[in-house]
Amino acid sequence: MTVFPVAAGLLLFPSVVLALPTGFTEQTYVSGLSRPTAMAFAPDGRLFVTEQTGKLRVIKNGKLLSRSFLRVTTDSSNERGLLGLAFDPDFATTRFMYLYYTVPGNPAHNRVSRFRASRSNPDVAESGSEKILLELNTLSSATNHNGGALQFGRDGKLYVGVGDNANRANSQKLTNLLGKVLRLNRDGSIPSDNPFYTRARGKNRAIYALGLRNPFTFGIDPKTGAIRINDVGQNTWEEVNRGKRGGNYGWPTCEGRCSVSGYVNPIYQYATGDNGAITGGVFYRGRNFPGAYDGSYFFADYLQGFIRRLDTRGSVRRFHTSAESPVDLDVGPDGRLYYLSIFEGKVFRISYQR
Repeated sequence: MTVFPVAAGLLLFPSVVLALPTGFTEQTYVSGLSRPTAMAFAPDGRLFVTEQTGKLRVIKNGKLLSRSFLRVTTDSSNERGLLGLAFDPDFATTRFMYLYYTVPGNPAHNRVSRFRASRSNPDVAESGSEKILLELNTLSSATNHNGGALQFGRDGKLYVGVGDNANRANSQKLTNLLGKVLRLNRDGSIPSDNPFYTRARGKNRAIYALGLRNPFTFGIDPKTGAIRINDVGQNTWEEVNRGKRGGNYGWPTCEGRCSVSGYVNPIYQYATGDNGAITGGVFYRGRNFPGAYDGSYFFADYLQGFIRRLDTRGSVRRFHTSAESPVDLDVGPDGRLYYLSIFEGKVFRISYQR
């Protein structure tokens, strides 16, 4: 399965108008976005959204600013484009943010770069501030399975999800960065305590976990540091995996659970056939939802149009059965759950009414 290239008119959503647990409501937070792919709240409460064609947009006080924060030149064909962002843990001081995008070329490749917000106008990037941190492997003619998620861990390291470039053989090799989760220092250097640092060479020392197909999204618990990796399946299983140092998640030998020794099995998997793509993942740490939701891991499927939660006991529960093409999830400073709709071009906000 791929992530983006299904036309909005072909998506099959449940027939119910809205299905949330009792006490929860949904509203449109902002509209007017063009093929948004990822979002993240800045520490000051602004919401930043990447658009696939290269713009980074700013939502301030509930309003989408007309001027983009920045625009990168990117190859946005199929699943390529501007795909991920994260804020430096010390953003208030450094003004640094990190982006993952596809650099055009023949061949193209994906890149992780750092940018700095302008001191005089924090709603735009400082001119010439891009610092390239990592150039990933050149891509084949396949335009899918790019990954793109960026998250900072409690250890202060930058974690990067990278797809296998639709070449399953990449995922098990320590000689490329494809089909992996990577771990970097904030300046782009590679931590010497990475699990394959002594076995791999050069930039491949950044590998933190392998054996993944397309980890387009993942989440890190800001309280415990736990990692949950969503892996988009081929035509059988979608996976939620426990992020583990040096973990091997079995692709392409296994899709979903398997009995092969040495592979990490999913915490949760669900069957989809060709109509599913797990996208969006966030741990709930907020004060708007009831206490039972604290520590739950929310994840979405943009083709099936749902949001579910994995609770702290390991049980998966339905949460939203008619979400509009959700590709990313985040918890706002107000404690509400936000989700990003790629085909609607909107951010939706889910609140609990006490």
